[in-house]
Amino acid sequence: MKVAHVTNCYSRQNGVVVAIDEYQSGLNRFGVESIILAPDDSPSKEGVVNVKGTVWNGDCKGYSRNATFTGEIKEVLDDFDIMHIHHISAAFPGIGNPITKEAFDFAKKMGKKIVFHNHTRSDIYFTVYHPVGTLIPLISSEVIRKINVKNCNDADCVIAPSQSIAELLQEWGVKSRIEVVPTSIDFEKFASGNRKRIRADYEIPDETLVVAYIGRISGEKNVLDLLPIAEIPGIKLMFVGDGMQKEKLEKIVRGDEELYGRGRVIFTGQKPYSEIQDYYAAADMIVTASQSETQCLAIWEAHAAGKPVIALDAPGIRDYVQDRANGRLVEYKEELAGVIEILDQHRGSYRNLVEGAKKVTEERKAMKSSAERLLEIYQSLL
Repeated sequence: MKVAHVTNCYSRQNGVVVAIDEYQSGLNRFGVESIILAPDDSPSKEGVVNVKGTVWNGDCKGYSRNATFTGEIKEVLDDFDIMHIHHISAAFPGIGNPITKEAFDFAKKMGKKIVFHNHTRSDIYFTVYHPVGTLIPLISSEVIRKINVKNCNDADCVIAPSQSIAELLQEWGVKSRIEVVPTSIDFEKFASGNRKRIRADYEIPDETLVVAYIGRISGEKNVLDLLPIAEIPGIKLMFVGDGMQKEKLEKIVRGDEELYGRGRVIFTGQKPYSEIQDYYAAADMIVTASQSETQCLAIWEAHAAGKPVIALDAPGIRDYVQDRANGRLVEYKEELAGVIEILDQHRGSYRNLVEGAKKVTEERKAMKSSAERLLEIYQSLL
């Protein structure tokens, strides 16, 4: 069996790239030959085939801008059985996602099996990253959903990273077979982070409660809604990552010394994924106000590190955060800070959530890996 993973970005650090690497390495262990078709700026390494073309800069740096499957690429793909496509064929940063569009067209023409992986709430992302989307968000979201549904219905099987995302796709009109496959993580990696190193680097006493957001600092993640947490006495709010709203956040923090001064808010910048476990270890809770999550890698990583997750109740999120068991779910963003303050004051409740995070991690360890689940799906299609 031969599988081609197709992505419109690979050079930047994000959840889709982490997932694709996990799938490829896992499938290789099962003896499945797989390659990654990626934009021309992608790192040169075994198993990655660069598709000639140009890529975007700025906020969408690393995403394919234009690309064409050359005769050489088509020859490589000729004896591949499955095209596993990881982005919709049209979304941000432009009207088209050229590599995945080429993959859909090629697969349909050549009779290849198509697996479409719905990693991303593209209907939300488009309203943040594309100028048309920001001007007319409601219309843009509806258009992107229709494209999303068409891509799903063009596929032989759709992969949803969580049950609530599968249900959302069905509500939108997806008729194709849908399989729910959570993305596996390296549990041991996230259980062994170096708390002392990060706390020492930022001069944080061990008894100080640190609430961390770990991920892209951008509009679709609703990061501005997290700032009220920094107003809680004695707490530090840490942002680990980079993105288009980082500068705006920093400006707000610098502009209000009374609320955010004395090191209450920490910006670490982007950190290598190989070190990210240390930042989970340094935190006491992980927080997110995002309503655009699908695979929720950060939640699995947080729980593997023994950290409760405080989050807005939203599709994707609610599959993996159980309220009052391994974290807290709130309906409104204004509730996030209050819930965290209560947990700070009632450390017994906080410790119960820590134990819940560890318990759910043990349950996840016993699940089939994402690569094993994908292999079963591939085999069922051939």
